[in-house]
Amino acid sequence: MGVFRKIVTIDFTNPRQKSLRDWLKSTGFDPKSLPPLSIEVSTNVELKDFDDDELIERYEELYPSDAERMERTYRYIAEGDCEAAMEELAREFGLAPPSHERAIADLLSGNRIPAHVQS
Repeated sequence: MGVFRKIVTIDFTNPRQKSLRDWLKSTGFDPKSLPPLSIEVSTNVELKDFDDDELIERYEELYPSDAERMERTYRYIAEGDCEAAMEELAREFGLAPPSHERAIADLLSGNRIPAHVQS
């Protein structure tokens, strides 16, 4: 779940909502005597509240260079160049170098046993 937050400022001297104008009339307050009111409004949302296209468009709008990096990484994978894809991710997102990750994967899978473990 995510939370969207936004600061909303209500200018009583120029209220846009009819309900706010009605409230001012019913209370008898002079709008010019009231300072602007700023409040934080938050909304809880989940990914299921959005369709895939909306998420992609919003992400690309907010982080255009990340989208380009991910496209390059995806292309490397499609081309079968895992080394280049892992290098791209390591460089751009501060991940461990691919050689380190490969060593861990080999250790876990038993493909290669380091010399210091064999004795």
